Amino acid sequence: MSRVYRENYSHNPAFAEILVRDFEEKMRAAGTETKMYVFHKDNKLIAFCGFDEVGENGGEYMWGVNADKRLRGVGDVFLRTAIHKEAEEHDLSGLCSPGSPVASYYIDKSGFVAKRVFENYGGSGEDGFEIVRVQDRSSRGYAADTMSRDDIIADAVDGKSLKADEKFFADRDRGNKPIILKFRKQDERSVERPFVRFAQELMNQRGMVMTRYFFSGPKKNEIYAVFEQERGESEAKGETLIPLKGHIFSERGGSSE
Repeated sequence: MSRVYRENYSHNPAFAEILVRDFEEKMRAAGTETKMYVFHKDNKLIAFCGFDEVGENGGEYMWGVNADKRLRGVGDVFLRTAIHKEAEEHDLSGLCSPGSPVASYYIDKSGFVAKRVFENYGGSGEDGFEIVRVQDRSSRGYAADTMSRDDIIADAVDGKSLKADEKFFADRDRGNKPIILKFRKQDERSVERPFVRFAQELMNQRGMVMTRYFFSGPKKNEIYAVFEQERGESEAKGETLIPLKGHIFSERGGSSE
């Protein structure tokens, strides 16, 4: 399992070692309430993920979500099946990397919202989104749920022309309308720093959540994100689902398509 982490994050060895360390600590601490899904084929490890109970209302924290990059298709199917199975019975929380397709898959297609940004996770240079999915998705009630991707693209404001100042937020606070922003990827695996700063201000400081998130454009390097005031998520139940320490999802752990 540690090998999969190191191979998937070979572009950032320091980050890979942080993830391996945290994963191995998590495995050593696993108790009877920990659930592990592991998929082998032809004596090869293909994919794995874990779930721990957190909070008082039966919520679960997802961790160690990873798949061998050489067998991405079958590994992704296994991970999606495991996560959706747990989501039928539990509220879920976890972390994902903003620049990876899995972030779009969970936020745009699987009922998760992003609640917070962790910048420079563990001093690794990588960022993370805290994501949450409530079991009763009917409680979401977000405007973005009824918007098509074309609608979002048409209504997006290009972040290059904006400043994260009080005038910007005051103009958009009126009417409690969604904030729809367009940014770009910095490279294949990471997003522009201005986007991270906007997301931090909106989620970490102003209590909004990201209700839609996807990549578009010929090279999938355009980022579209919708932010709305939080409603119907875990805070409404009086609990926090996510621990302070967690694991960034593998970039192989899902698809944005």
